[in-house]
Amino acid sequence: MKLIEQLTIASQYCGPPDSANGGYVAGVLAKPLRAASNASGRGIQVRLMAPPPLEQALELFETHSEQGELGMLLRCGDTDLAVGSLVDGLTAPPTAPTIKQAEQAMGNFDGSDHPFPGCFVCGPARNQSDALCIYPGSVGPSDKPMVASTWQVAADYCDDNEILKTQVLCAALDCPSSFGILEIPGNKEMEPMVLASFTFMLNGDLKAGEQAIAIGWAESRKGRKAFGGSAIYNSAGQCVAQAQALWISLNRDL
Repeated sequence: MKLIEQLTIASQYCGPPDSANGGYVAGVLAKPLRAASNASGRGIQVRLMAPPPLEQALELFETHSEQGELGMLLRCGDTDLAVGSLVDGLTAPPTAPTIKQAEQAMGNFDGSDHPFPGCFVCGPARNQSDALCIYPGSVGPSDKPMVASTWQVAADYCDDNEILKTQVLCAALDCPSSFGILEIPGNKEMEPMVLASFTFMLNGDLKAGEQAIAIGWAESRKGRKAFGGSAIYNSAGQCVAQAQALWISLNRDL
């Protein structure tokens, strides 16, 4: 293993109150994987192994499998937090709803009993000065239940070239999949739930000031485990990122 970065994750980027948003953490590992020449056209899978702490010293290591495949490991002290690797790509996501459809869907978002109201991505207790405020609501009749939200790409989350940072793009891809799962009758009992594994493709970029669309949908469920999909589209309706997420319910009675 080779240490490539020492970092901390600011409390601003929380999911649950005391740990980082899972998608944001996935983006920390994805950034160097995305830069790898052999990552083009492939997916990235990040497995979350322990709650990633906030405002604590973390270390990011480069690893290699027995077959020589590049990977990443995020650690806090002796605790492994997340591992990332390159995997096969995902099938194409659904067609993007229009901006108008996504705006109307946001009106169906209900954050009244949100389990993590301070979440950087979807927490109703946050505001646009320090969070993404992506609020996915039901799109309405479709082939499969789907949620959608619009959001504005703030310059504060972009690099010097006004491109949205990988960590924030992955964070935006995270929460919509959970709301898609909750669109299925009976799945509400899974709340609260946390991200366990995140497989995603980053196909493009978003620029500062751009109005983007986030969608989410359910795929399957077995007991406390459920898979959901998500995708992010630019203002032209092109998919710039997509994911399949495994969520684990904290309700141990299921």
